[in-house]
Parts: sequence; structure tokens; C-alpha cells
Amino acid sequence: MGLREDVVAEIFGKPARVIKLGLDRMRLAAAEIGNPQDKLKIVHVAGTNGKGSVCTFVESIARAAGFKTGLYTSPHLIDFEERFLLDGRPVSSEAWLAVYEDIKPAILKHDLSFFEISTLIAFEIFKRAEVGIAVIETGLGGRLDATNIVNPAVSVITRIGLDHIEYLGNDLLSIAGEKLGIAKRGVPLVLSPQDDPAIEVKAEAVCAILASKLTIATVPEHLMSDKTKCVVSIPVGDSYAALSLVGDYQAANAAAAVCAAKIAFSASDEAILKGLARAFLPGRFQIVKRADCTFIFDVGHNSQAVATFAKTLRSRFRDERIAVVTGIMADKDHAAMMRIYSAVADVVICTTPPTPRAAPAELLASEIPQGMHELILVEPDIVDAMRIAAKAADVVCVCGSFFTVGSAMAALGFRPYGD
Repeated sequence: MGLREDVVAEIFGKPARVIKLGLDRMRLAAAEIGNPQDKLKIVHVAGTNGKGSVCTFVESIARAAGFKTGLYTSPHLIDFEERFLLDGRPVSSEAWLAVYEDIKPAILKHDLSFFEISTLIAFEIFKRAEVGIAVIETGLGGRLDATNIVNPAVSVITRIGLDHIEYLGNDLLSIAGEKLGIAKRGVPLVLSPQDDPAIEVKAEAVCAILASKLTIATVPEHLMSDKTKCVVSIPVGDSYAALSLVGDYQAANAAAAVCAAKIAFSASDEAILKGLARAFLPGRFQIVKRADCTFIFDVGHNSQAVATFAKTLRSRFRDERIAVVTGIMADKDHAAMMRIYSAVADVVICTTPPTPRAAPAELLASEIPQGMHELILVEPDIVDAMRIAAKAADVVCVCGSFFTVGSAMAALGFRPYGD
């Protein structure tokens, strides 16, 4: 292996600590290298669904406004470098390796976990690049997430759903409490529309205690929608911005991003129009045409996200024969996800992505409702699963997890951000 591969293996070999251990190590390590996060103007984003889209929209708007931007998201699909974008492109391996070597003493001294290491790398990369706006996505939860040592210009919380219940709580209000942990005293908070109105009430209470202004990013009343392509346009000033990300649900994500951009850097209507139209996020209803088959990649990995994916799928591809190739992590509500997939697909092929966290393909197949088993195939190898799917359908959806989508992209020789 080369140096990059050796270091990636070294970082991935670090323990994935339980979230309850807190932020002390992260704060100490950051202080030891000069608190790079404090040199950045940050938009901090948490939530269950839509946070990747909101982060991408905000970064794109900031770039359209003339700022040099940094975007930190997780996980990556194929390459570790995807986690750290400078001006919309993955950072070079040389850049992050240099940062890692310089901060390694602090990493070792405080025994940081994998996510803590990658977060600290992001802060230092963005500081050295002198980015004007850094958009930082939480990894898990919010209150005790490694990113939560930042002092942002604005905090954003997207739609909250039931996910990671083993860490965050088994009801929406408990999970909301963890997400609201990113709120800071005196820092404005933007909240996306929520399924449970009690979450908004809870947010109001938290912001009252912290003397922070709360903005509910409501979806504009007058939307324009291209039903054929499932693309929605939202009003911006005297014009409409056609969102680059597919799905009617992106209107709510765009609304939150616009609120955050206006608060953080007074984004103009022109920057908002350009930014929303140019934003790019791989793996979110991403359509790739190859030969005689259309592939759709979607990393949605909970029932709320899968339901919105399925709605968009059937709206966009009403008459085509659809195959779903899915692999899901064992700690997700895979039974609910399989019910949704089976309702919109002509063929479902269950696979097992290459990670110990994956649910067995046979288990996924067993969770399809009775009477639909004739639609089900089990193929643990994802390459064979896609080959079978491409022969059986016009549209092949690869979905269920980042691991599944990343493995499929790699097998096709497709790079999320190009070469």
C-alpha cells in the first residue's frame, strides 16, 4: 500500500467511541493545535434527514456569493477525501495527509476516535485554506457530536426522524433534544418544518433559555414543479430558483439553506438563485445513465428517507420497469424499509455490502410482505446483483446505505465527484 492507503487504514483502525463519552478529548486536542475551528465562520447543521442537502445548498450559495468555501460531511461513498470539499471539490490527498502528520501528536495524546480525527482534520484544512464560509455537518446527534465544539454564525436543524435510537432516544422529542444540543447562546437557530409540532415547541423553549433567535424555515407557498423530472422551483425575490437536487421534499431543505445563508453571510437573491441551481450532492436520487440502463443512487437509510425516495421514484419513472438493489445496515429499521421498497419495485434484489454492520441479504428478503416473494432475489455480491438487475429492468435503483451505494459506484468505475 502507498502512504495514503496506510494512513487511511490507520485512521479507520481507531475505535468508534460511544457517543456518551463527551467532548473533552476533542476540545483538548483542538486547543493543542490552536483551536482552528475558532478561526472559521461556520454554518453548523444537524438533523436526521436532509442535512446533507442543506449543507450542500448553503455551500453552493456561499460559493456563488464569492466566498471560498469548505464543506465537511460524512460518511464518504468511495474516497476519504470526499469528506473535505474546498470550493465544491474534494481536497487533495497531499493536503489532508500533511495536516494529519502535523496534528498527529495531539491525536495520539488524546486518543481520538475515527470521527474525532476526521473532524479535527477538517477544521485544520479549512483554516489553512483560509475559507470564508465553512459548512459543518454533524455526524451523529448533535449535543455530544465531535463537531459541537464550534462557535457558528448560525445553527441549522433539519427534519428529525427516528434514527440511531440506541444513542439518541427512542422517540422524536428525545432525539430532538440531542439535535438541539448544537444550539448556542446568542447564536441564531434555523429549524426545518417538522412532522411533530412538539419539536417546534421544544426548539422555542431551548432558544428562549439561550437568548437565541429561532427561525422556522417554512416552505414557500408558491412553488413551481416539473412533475416529469420531479424538480421543484422556489420563489427567490422576483424570480424562481430551480433546485438542482431532485424531489419535491428538497423545497424544505432549500428553504432552510436560504434562511441560514441570509443569516450567516447576508446572501443576495442572485447568489441564492445561482447556488440553488448549481448545488451538487452525490448519492441523493442521483441519476446516472449507462448503456441501456438508468441507475439511480440513493443513500437514504431510514424509513422516513426511503419513503420520500419511493414517492419521487414512482413520480419520475411511472412506466418503466424498476429494480431495487438494496443493502441495509443491521441497526436500521430494515423491515420498514423493505416494505417501502417492495411496494414500488418490480424486482427487489437483496445484497450484503462489505461491512460487518450489514444485515444479511437473506434477512432482508424475509422481511418482504407475504404475497410478494416472487419479486425477491438474494445476491450477496453487489456486482452480480447489479448485473442481474440491469437485465431485469429499465431503471436500477441502488439504495439503502452509503456502503451499498459506494460499493456499487466503485464497481461501475463511477466517481462521485468525477475524476
